[in-house]
Amino acid sequence: MILFIITQNEPPPWLQYIIQEFQRFNQAEFEIQLKPKSAFNGDSPAIYYTPQFYKAINIPDCSSVLPNSQTQFISNDLFISQGTQVSDSRFECQYDIFWNAFIYLSRLEEYRYQMNGNSISSYSFKHPRIDKTTFDFPIVNILFKQFESIINKYFPQLQFHHSTEMNIEFSHDVDYLEKTPQIVFKKTAFNMFNTLRALFKPSQFFPNLKKTVVFPFTRPSYSGFEFLQELEKKSNIRSIFYVYAQKVVGKNLKSRLIDPSYQIQSNHSFKNKMHELLDEGFEIGLHGSYYSAIQSQVMEIEKQILEGVINTPVKKVRQHWLHYSENITPYIHQQFFEFDSTLGWNDRFGFRSGSASRYRPYDHINQKPFSFFETPQFLMDSNIFDYSTHSLQVSLNRIQSIFNTLKEIKNVCFSVSWHTHSCNNDFPWHHTYQDIVRMVQQYDK
Repeated sequence: MILFIITQNEPPPWLQYIIQEFQRFNQAEFEIQLKPKSAFNGDSPAIYYTPQFYKAINIPDCSSVLPNSQTQFISNDLFISQGTQVSDSRFECQYDIFWNAFIYLSRLEEYRYQMNGNSISSYSFKHPRIDKTTFDFPIVNILFKQFESIINKYFPQLQFHHSTEMNIEFSHDVDYLEKTPQIVFKKTAFNMFNTLRALFKPSQFFPNLKKTVVFPFTRPSYSGFEFLQELEKKSNIRSIFYVYAQKVVGKNLKSRLIDPSYQIQSNHSFKNKMHELLDEGFEIGLHGSYYSAIQSQVMEIEKQILEGVINTPVKKVRQHWLHYSENITPYIHQQFFEFDSTLGWNDRFGFRSGSASRYRPYDHINQKPFSFFETPQFLMDSNIFDYSTHSLQVSLNRIQSIFNTLKEIKNVCFSVSWHTHSCNNDFPWHHTYQDIVRMVQQYDK
């Protein structure tokens, strides 16, 4: 069976991309083809996508409206970019499903923002969209679900696979193997910032002040591998460890401050640990240095170093600090990797691309999808403990609430990231990781 999407003129490349991602996200068991009105004979199941109402089954084409900073909620969990709605009630739905899906999945807002000379640096507060709560919703999956319901309504003979399993890629960024002067400086500065931010909130101010004063003088172990291995093996999980592989030679002040400082080529105990992890079924990916996100030759060297140490091809990458440049980083990833997991937020959890599913990022320059897949990072430990102004319980309740909304969404696949050095008294975040693992296990029951 074939479903046709009929457009006013020649179908644009972005629409072909969205339809292909819809087929994969929603596990369509039929073919979808795009045709202009002039080439369609009207003998097959079809949905029209036109600016003006044309047929009974018609979705409005509002793709001439570029996204701005405003969004509009249609229902409690469904929002659209301002200006992508029509008043003509004859349309099957009165907003443009396809264009909105493209805006959010391709991160068109971010792309246009950076091309105008602005920087987001993976911080949601820098994103041009005003309502940041919209990142709590997997809006692309929700829009695709709406499109599937239209197909089911008019063409029940067109079948979908109905699996709603949730596939979480648990992952760990290996930033520190021991407590270094580098992390003492960075974390103390961050603790001081949070202390000042809570100046008029005594319940937060004094705990933050204590952490600021105490942190430089403690010396706990920063090797959380044993705890994570034991927990995950008991939970039938095999996570991926993103390992740093940059040489110290040639580093400038910024990279010395931001990047990890260990060297895997000379650290024999860590070499053995990586081989142990691989033997137990865990994965090793590259935790690309800050500048590898914008320098192809640096990325190539780091990948070669890591592969030489573990004697295994490295297919997955996540950039340190989630450093990402729209017109450089994805082209480097396409050159060297099959999977990336950089597209999350440093300062909050949520769906940066509006997707709770693994997807192909869009190449705006060449107007086609990249060949690698993105595993969106939904949650990182520091989202809760470093950046959130809410209590731990409030954050966990919100995460649980979001997980509950995913139960009716197909093909759920995203990343949860917990740093390996966060399993000690300095960063007692491992107990919360246990809670997250339990949430996922309860979801699957």
